[in-house]
Amino acid sequence: MKRASIVLEEYDPSWPSKLEDERSRLIAIAGEWCHGGIEHESPLWNERIKFRNFLSLDERIASDYARLKRDLATYHQQDRETYFGFK
Repeated sequence: MKRASIVLEEYDPSWPSKLEDERSRLIAIAGEWCHGGIEHESPLWNERIKFRNFLSLDERIASDYARLKRDLATYHQQDRETYFGFK
C-alpha cells in the first residue's frame, strides 16, 4: 500500500464557500439516500472546532502550532500516522 504524503497548505478564505458548494453537490447526487443532511456532528468534530476557536484567540499559540505542524510535516513527510500522532 502506498503511503500518502503530508502536504500543508496556507489557509484559503474560499474554503468555507467551497465546502458549501461541495455539500450542495453531494445532496444533489445522494439526496434521496441522504437522511438528515450532511453535517459533521460528533464529539471529535466538536473538539476540533473548540481547538480551532482556541487557536484563533491567541496569535502566538497559533503561530507555535503552525510551526509544529510544519516541522512534523518535514520530519514525517511520508508517515501520516506518526505525523498525526505527534500533532
